[in-house]
Amino acid sequence: MLTQQIFCGEVEQHRDTQGTRYWVDLLPTTAHIALGETTGATPEGRFAGTPLSEGVSPVQGHDLRGPTAVARSIAKLDHARTNGTLLNMKLSPE
Repeated sequence: MLTQQIFCGEVEQHRDTQGTRYWVDLLPTTAHIALGETTGATPEGRFAGTPLSEGVSPVQGHDLRGPTAVARSIAKLDHARTNGTLLNMKLSPE
C-alpha cells in the first residue's frame, strides 16, 4: 500500500489549467487495449503493442498463484482513494 500512497500523493499534488486537482482512476474498462497499442514492452514480459492489464487485474497470464492470491493482493489497495477500481478475473477450466 505504500507504493499506492506515494503514487497517489504525487498525482494529487498537480492541478490542471483551471486549478482542478488530478486524482488516480483505476477503472479503464476498454482503454487498456488502446493504451497498450502505444506502450512499449514492459519488464514483466508484456510485448510492445499488446493490451495492458484491465484496471487492477493482473497482466494477462501473470496470475500464477491463483484467484485467492489476486484477491488478497487487491484487498491491500485503498479503493476509495483511487475513485474505485476494476478487477476482472477469468477462471480457466484447467
